[in-house]
Amino acid sequence: MKATAVCLLLALGLASFPMQGFAESFLVEDGQSRVQTTVPQTAPQYPKAVRDIEPPSQPVHRTWFIDDPLPEGASPVFRDRMNNMVGNCIDAEAEGKTEGIWAGLRRSEYFGMYAVWGLVSPDSEYTDNELLGEMLNTWMDEWYPAEAGELEAGWKAWHLYGPLVEITARPKLKEIVGAERLDRAVQRLLEDARDLAERRWPNAIEKAIEIVNFAGHGDVAALTLGWVLAREYEPDFAPALFERAAFAMRMMDWHMGPNGTIRYLYNPDFEEPQLVAETMYYHNINIRAIYLHWWFTGDDVSLRLLDRQRPYYKFRLLPWVGRGGDSHGTHYHSAIWWKEQWRTFWPGAVALAAAATGDGELATTALTMAERGTGADRKFVDWAVHGYKQMALRGVETKPRADRLLVADPDLGGLRMRYGQLSSVFTSNSFGYTLAGPMTPESGLAGAYPLVR
Repeated sequence: MKATAVCLLLALGLASFPMQGFAESFLVEDGQSRVQTTVPQTAPQYPKAVRDIEPPSQPVHRTWFIDDPLPEGASPVFRDRMNNMVGNCIDAEAEGKTEGIWAGLRRSEYFGMYAVWGLVSPDSEYTDNELLGEMLNTWMDEWYPAEAGELEAGWKAWHLYGPLVEITARPKLKEIVGAERLDRAVQRLLEDARDLAERRWPNAIEKAIEIVNFAGHGDVAALTLGWVLAREYEPDFAPALFERAAFAMRMMDWHMGPNGTIRYLYNPDFEEPQLVAETMYYHNINIRAIYLHWWFTGDDVSLRLLDRQRPYYKFRLLPWVGRGGDSHGTHYHSAIWWKEQWRTFWPGAVALAAAATGDGELATTALTMAERGTGADRKFVDWAVHGYKQMALRGVETKPRADRLLVADPDLGGLRMRYGQLSSVFTSNSFGYTLAGPMTPESGLAGAYPLVR
């Protein structure tokens, strides 16, 4: 009864309290109060085009996968999952299967990165598997065909550019693929990158004033990884790709709220500009784009973005309240997209953020999600296996998550409260999802349900 009365008073207070200009958030963590400084919300000013940004003399890293083995004591979950996936694809190919999960994955856009990892990673069980090399070549012939025409990598850019960045940097893979096949694939992708930079980019920039996720879904991957390839194959064209990728980072900086929410939709035509928050699906995709740009270029804006968004996961993913070792029922399952139970939340994005920032609470969240089997999505294990290894190599130490907090959150124009397993959100904005939690049907198939809309 007392809790209900407090909630009602807080809700009534929101009606008269100005929620759009907070300069500070008041945080209560483990019984200790402190002030968390945030940036006041002001009328958004769209950034001018970034021009003549000097790219680094060379990539900070030349490959996505690292040749160091997974450190002893590190979480083996995604290493083992990658080995399982690659092995199942090899078995399906050896048995001549054309139907089923693994035969389908083998022919999908995702397979290239998994094959590359299987052939070169010190954590792989298949580095000497000849059939896997043949499968990689068949995949390349299907996804980088010799016929003329626009490739339009679009949202598939990461999956199509990523393998070539790896292959062009590794003599072993160059030998497996062969010079003719590799040259054809690189030229096809550079044609796509040039088309993006010269024809599609102006339309994308115009659209980005209202919708930001274009960058995360493919363009940043195409521009950043295209820059890596162009430096070696078309060096005169490389600066234009870097410039546009750098602009995308600054555009995301403009769209990001004080506590890490990246606006999905901004409509300036309303009398009061309509700001709609991204769902976690889009936040993960955006984090991958920001991280890969930082990983390859060292752009300090990208690192700042990764640091600024840390509160996003802490506020929206509730602490573990599941039953024992049961992965179903965890509050680390999260509602995404507009469709309920469409896909579970991806822990790899949390691991990337933890690795880049060294945040102990994010590391705890990522490791718990891995151990509980949350977000076991076959389509995005290539960035999860990178993120968890980087967490270990960088020595990110875990830290208990705050189970008591009171935050005035400008991102949603309201309050966030948590006390143990009890959590409440009050918002004055018309956001989509503000909090996410579990829904576990009797079948045991863990889904997700938005607690607050």
